[in-house]
Amino acid sequence: MSDWSQGYPTDSAYIDAIQVEINPWRWQQSMLFSGRACPSPRAPFRFLELGCGSAMTLIALACSYPQAKFTGYDFMPEHIVTANRLIREIGLTNIEVREGAFAEMIAEGPGEKYDFAAAHGVWSWVPPEVRSDIVTVLNGWLGTGAVTYFGYNAAAGWAAAGPIRQIFRRVPRGRGERPFAAARAAVDLWLEQMGDMAPQAAVLWQKLKDAPDHFLAHEIGSEFGTGIWMEDLAEPLGEAKMTYAGPAVLAEHMDALFLEDEGVEMLRRAVDEGWGETARDLLHRRTFRNDLYHRGAPTVSGTTMLEKMRALRLIAWDEALNIGTHPSVFDQLKRGVDERVLLGFQELCAGDGAPFGACMEAVDAPPMAAFQAVMTALVSGGLMDLRPKADVEAAQETCDRFNAAMMARLRRGGHVPGFAAPGYGGCVQFSRPEQRAVLLGETEDEIFHARLEKLGVRVR
Repeated sequence: MSDWSQGYPTDSAYIDAIQVEINPWRWQQSMLFSGRACPSPRAPFRFLELGCGSAMTLIALACSYPQAKFTGYDFMPEHIVTANRLIREIGLTNIEVREGAFAEMIAEGPGEKYDFAAAHGVWSWVPPEVRSDIVTVLNGWLGTGAVTYFGYNAAAGWAAAGPIRQIFRRVPRGRGERPFAAARAAVDLWLEQMGDMAPQAAVLWQKLKDAPDHFLAHEIGSEFGTGIWMEDLAEPLGEAKMTYAGPAVLAEHMDALFLEDEGVEMLRRAVDEGWGETARDLLHRRTFRNDLYHRGAPTVSGTTMLEKMRALRLIAWDEALNIGTHPSVFDQLKRGVDERVLLGFQELCAGDGAPFGACMEAVDAPPMAAFQAVMTALVSGGLMDLRPKADVEAAQETCDRFNAAMMARLRRGGHVPGFAAPGYGGCVQFSRPEQRAVLLGETEDEIFHARLEKLGVRVR
């Protein structure tokens, strides 16, 4: 392993990936539910990504917010070369990606402070001294009121991975495209010997075993890779004057939709006793957390939150599309809104949509119950909120160029992690073979194309 790696696997580039949870427009809503203000995603802002990889997400965001400035750092040269190639192809001028370790960022300084920052996966994979560097960078590079996203492997869902990690770290690696062939065989053999004695490890391995080796090198083969409890991240971030705000995904603010009654009661007790986040991870069996932290963000009242939510433009939606617009929700709901009420919302929001407030007024219920009904329909995928039309129009051209580049890759048979959706304010994904067949014109699905048009994804 090279000396500069600091325990991180540098013998292969990380997968080209798009993270739908990194989305300032969505973060603003989550911050409101946490009772905090957020830098406006409609105004000019500065956005920093730490460990940006090939910067797919960051580039899509730069297309979606042409009024903002984006900077990405990654210490692997291969990632920066790939990112700059796509930036030149699209012709973006509001983004810069740089090669550099976090320690180099500390020495360099930020110039201007940043309003938003993101670090996806990084904290889970790096040694303590690099985590300390991340805290120092954020302390020096973020402005007052800034919001930072951390996506990381959650300890609750990765507890069973310890033996698998140990095998991947200790079984000698081979050469060629399958360096972990022996490690894979060793995990299979161990689980066979265990029988029913390691059920959680067996379930986890079923999810991981078909992933390519270069993905597993980062997820379970890295020297310092581990699952993280929320408190183990919150404590060091306090040194950068950062405070936990809440989940980055709006649906994760509504635990009762995803838990049985007994789980809701246990969580209520845990919150009262001061260990609510641990209970949430355990009850939801989380393998990944998408969290927001703020640096002195002003508080907002419930009245202000309600006022801003009422103004959202909603359209009818169908989460069965499963393209990443409603992360963490698909096929996990325990409760939902009454089907007749949902159909009423969808009829009201047909065409160009209707305000959230108009949906509330269509419900024959007290205001709080009406609000909860619309929220349930929104976070569970029956409705979708779109950015203001002026914002969509401003981002349309650059998003079209990004998506044209992705379509060119798709036609060549290349890997396409996702597309830029100006209406959504970030990225969407197309992982199903039938979706890709429609995109390539091999099959027809006018409803699918109509939904993409609603998001501003123009690929025909």
